[in-house]
This record gives sequence, C-alpha cells and structure tokens, in this order.
Amino acid sequence: MRLMRSVKHRNFSFRNLFSHPEVTIALVTGICAVAFAYFFPNFATGNSAQVIFTIAGTDAMVGVGETMLLISGELDLSVGTVFALAPFLMNAFYVVGVPIVIAFLMALLLMGVVGFANGYITAKIGVPALITTLGMFFLIRGLTLIVSNFHLITLPNIEPFRSVVGSGVIFETLPIPIVWAVGITIVVALMLQRTRHGLWTVATGSNPTGAGEVGVNTVRTKIYNFMLAAILAGLAGIIQAMRIGSAEPLQGGFDLTLGSIAAAAVGGTSLLGGSGTIIGTLIGSLLFGIFRDGLIIGGASEIVYEMALGIAVILSVGLNVLLIGRRGRSSRQT
Repeated sequence: MRLMRSVKHRNFSFRNLFSHPEVTIALVTGICAVAFAYFFPNFATGNSAQVIFTIAGTDAMVGVGETMLLISGELDLSVGTVFALAPFLMNAFYVVGVPIVIAFLMALLLMGVVGFANGYITAKIGVPALITTLGMFFLIRGLTLIVSNFHLITLPNIEPFRSVVGSGVIFETLPIPIVWAVGITIVVALMLQRTRHGLWTVATGSNPTGAGEVGVNTVRTKIYNFMLAAILAGLAGIIQAMRIGSAEPLQGGFDLTLGSIAAAAVGGTSLLGGSGTIIGTLIGSLLFGIFRDGLIIGGASEIVYEMALGIAVILSVGLNVLLIGRRGRSSRQT
C-alpha cells in the first residue's frame, strides 16, 4: 500500500509539473538548443550565447507587455513602431540640451501617452483594438520618419548610461538586454500573480461583463496594460539602439509586433484572453533566439528561418493545447 501511495504521489507530481505551460516550452527550447549544439559545434560557444540572449532580451521586453494585454483580452499592433520611435525622441531631447537620463525618462513617458491613447480609444470609446492600434502603427511610423528626417542617427556614447542601458555585459556572458528582460519578467510576473491589477487583468480577459458586475474597473485595467506595453516597447527600442550605437526609423515594425505575439502564444498565453504566463513569454523569446542564431550558424537563409519559426510556433502552441485538453479531461474525471 505504501509503495502504491508513493507511486501515485510521484505520478501526481509529474502531472502537476507538466500542467504548467512554461515547462512545456522550456522542454522544447532545451531540445532545440541541444539539437543545434549537436549538429553545429559553433553554436555551443560564448559568442553564440551572447547573440541569443541579446535577441531574446529585446524580444521578451516587448513580449511581456503584449502578454499582459493578451491576458486582458486585447492586443497592440503598434508596439513595433513605438519601439522605433522611442530612441529618436530620446536623442531629440538630448540634442536640445536635456540630460541623457531625463531624455530617456521623457521618451518613455511619451510612449506611455501613446499607450494611454490606444487604451482610451479601445476600452473607453469602444473602437476595436485591432483598428485602433493598426491606425496608431501607421501614425507612429509617419511620426518617426518626420522626427528622423528619413535618416539613421548615431546615439550619444555617454558612460555609464550606455553600458547600463545598452552595451554592457555581466559576467562576460550576459548582455544587458537579457538582464533587463529577466528583471522586467520577474516584476511583471509578480504583479500578475500577487496584485489587484494582475487579478483584474485575468478577470477582465476571462469575462469582462462579469468582472465589471463585481466591481472590476475593466476600462482602467486595459488602459494600464496598453500603457505598460507601449513603455516596454519603447524601453526595448532604446536599449537596442544604445547597444548598437544607432537607430533606424524603419526598425521594429510588424515583424517585431507579430514576433512578440508569437512568443506569448508559444509561451502558453491564450489569444482569447483570461490566461497567460509572463515567464513563458521570456522562454518563448529565448526559443526564437535559439532558432535564429542556430539557423544562421547552419547557413540557412532568412526565408528558411521564417518557415522553421512558423513550424515551431504551430508545434509548440499545439502541444500546449493538447496538454490543456488533457488537463481539462483529467479534472472532469476526478
């Protein structure tokens, strides 16, 4: 009897382990990393790890904000252009004499204003987020081209600001973008799980009408999440621009926007709202970074990368859906 109880306890723990979507995507990510390291020895190097962490860090910062929106039942198609605009605004403020740290904060504040506009038009006025943020995408794209005068800019090389915000490396392996991404992931994950705003975000995405009837301010919740998504996208844009020392007006765009949504979906966030995981988005971004770096090392073209990424998204999300279905059937049987 004791042996049977012990085996049953182990099975229960194993089932609980895979009830978390983060575990599924982490397993897929680990398998991909091992496979690339086996077939391409150059993949398992410190330089390759830095490239992966840099790509994943930038994508994850955008993805975390998009995840909060998806959980609340919305999405933002404009984050790719917000990503591009933020470093140009920061540089514009600096050029006219504003200290670099203040210019940095002012640029993020204006990105928050963009997010507020998206949220107000969507949640308060009632325009669908798809239309609101698509229109904002083109508006911000045009504004970025005006501010940049259609030219690439070189950002100021001011230390220690540049090292802290963009080009620094910790322990000779971890680039600053992944450090920022991990810190933001932890903070936002705790906010989602342990604060009223996090509870309201899940409730708003699950059942907005019911949530409103029990006192949840669904409009304010969505506006805050739109602001968070825009600020994090702007922060990611500044970090990338400071890391490479320049900014280009057409960077980001729909590729970054759709990539952030894909990372959230692969990580276990429902595109229908009401459930999601911030940590899963970070792992999903890491998976995309592994794919990009591994295929480049293997000599694959960008077209092959996009095809492989599409297959990875379908398989990863499909695996999570199957596991969710099994968990649902198991819970009904018990």
